[in-house]
Amino acid sequence: SQIWNQSLENRPERELKPRNYIWASELGGSYLDRFYKMKGIAPTNPPNARSLRKFEAGNLMEWVVEMVLKRAGILIDKQKWLGYQYPGLLEVSGKLDHLAGGKPDWAKAKAEVDALGLPKFFGRATDAVIDHFAGKYPNGLAEVVIEVKSSSSFKFDRYEIAGADLNYQLQIFHDLKAAEMEEGH
Repeated sequence: SQIWNQSLENRPERELKPRNYIWASELGGSYLDRFYKMKGIAPTNPPNARSLRKFEAGNLMEWVVEMVLKRAGILIDKQKWLGYQYPGLLEVSGKLDHLAGGKPDWAKAKAEVDALGLPKFFGRATDAVIDHFAGKYPNGLAEVVIEVKSSSSFKFDRYEIAGADLNYQLQIFHDLKAAEMEEGH
């Protein structure tokens, strides 16, 4: 963990500077935190190394979903910048995680993901993603936005009961509004 921590703590940070737009990922969050970020004021309690590792694990899970979609032949786009602005209000800007759709070959996807030689726990995760989409969309997938979120098992249990956090719902609403689309997951 010390080596991983050092690599994360020494990475180049995005320059903090004043801005006149809102990141989609900030929707539903603390107004005060967003105000300080928009003013370019550094946080007094930045994420520690453990938190940075969690963020990195989330990026890894996003990559796994991307590999499944790509191998299934239904990845249309990824990390696409989107912006939307209602008249008289600030622009909201962000990147959708994945845009996917089409008629996949799920067996081929499973074989190609297996060929990547991922650790067993990722194999279970990718198999679960493939099985979910194959069962839910046997005739293919309409073009949809897929927003990937990772969480602890504690939070996952809560999401299963109560649904996604408001900020996640607002983020995908932004993606759909900006892309003029009807469906997202």
